[in-house]
Amino acid sequence: MFYVIILNIICNRSINRSVNQSISQSVNQSISQSVNQSISQSVNQSISQSVNQSISQSVNQSIKIYQIFYNEETRNQIDPRYIPLDNTHSPKPEWFEFYPIKSFLDNNELEDNTYYGFLSPRFYEKTGVSAEQLIAIIQEKSQDNIDVFLSSLGFGSIAYYQNLFEQGGVAHPDLKELSQQALNKMGVCINLDELVSSSYNTAYCNYIIGNKRYWHEWKILADKFYNLVENDTSELGERLRAKTSYHRGETAMRTFIQERLPSIILALNNFRTISFGREIHPQFLEPAKYEMCNYFKSRYTQTKDPLDLLVYKHIRHTILISTENK
Repeated sequence: MFYVIILNIICNRSINRSVNQSISQSVNQSISQSVNQSISQSVNQSISQSVNQSISQSVNQSIKIYQIFYNEETRNQIDPRYIPLDNTHSPKPEWFEFYPIKSFLDNNELEDNTYYGFLSPRFYEKTGVSAEQLIAIIQEKSQDNIDVFLSSLGFGSIAYYQNLFEQGGVAHPDLKELSQQALNKMGVCINLDELVSSSYNTAYCNYIIGNKRYWHEWKILADKFYNLVENDTSELGERLRAKTSYHRGETAMRTFIQERLPSIILALNNFRTISFGREIHPQFLEPAKYEMCNYFKSRYTQTKDPLDLLVYKHIRHTILISTENK
C-alpha cells in the first residue's frame, strides 16, 4: 500500500508537470510566431552553430586510459588497449594508486576533448569489464557529452547505503567522523550526514574515466588531502596516517578516505555522468529493491524533494528487515 501511495503522488506530480509544460509550450509558440522573421532566423542560425560545435566536440573525444603496474607480473597483465603507468619504484607506496595518479597530473598537462582513466591492475578482475568493452561504452556515450564514466562496482553497497562514507564506517567505525574532520580542515563545505550518493555520482577504487575538467577538480582536492596527511602534526594528521584493519592486512586510514573523494567532487560540481558495468552480487537479496534505492537517491540529488529520500529510507528498511528474517 505504501508503494501505491508513493507512486500515485509521483504520478500526479508528473502529470501536473506535463500539463504545465504543455501550457508553457503553447504560450511560447504563440509568442514565437509573432516575433520578427529575421530575428527568428538569426536565433536559429546561432542555435545551429552551437549544436554543430557540441556535436563536433563529442565526436572528436579521444580516450587515454592508463593502467598502473607495480611489478613485472602486473605489467604483463595490462591490456594492450591501455597505457602502462609505472609505479614500480613509488616513493609513497602507502598511497597505493592515489600517488601515481597525482604524480601524473602533477607532471602532465591534460588535453581538451580527451577522457582519462587511471585503473588498478585488478580492474577487470573486480568489474568484469574488459578494455574493449569499456572503450566501446565511452565511444558510444561520448556522443551525449558525458563528463564522467563511473564503474558500478559494488552496486549493492552503493544503492543500500546513503553514501560511501556511511558504508565505510561499517568496517572502519571512525571513517566518516575522521573524513568529516579532514574535509573541515581542508575548507571543504559539505556535511557527510546529509550527503546522498547513487551510482551516478560515486564509485569505488577510483574506477572513473573523466574529462579534463573532472581531473582538474580531483587534483585540487587530492592536493589538499595529500598535504594534510603528509604534513599535519596534530592528532588529526596522526589518525589519518594510522593503520586500520583490512582483509589484505593493515592499511593506512588515508587509503579508504582518498578513494571516497570522488563522491565529494561529484556532489560539489555539476558533471554529466553515466555508470557502467552494473551487477548486483548474489549475496544481495531482492535486487529490485536495490535498484529502487538507487533510483530514489538519484532522484533526490536532482529534485531535493524530501519525499524521494523518505521513499529510499523506507525501501532500505524493508531490505534490512528481509535480511534479518532470512
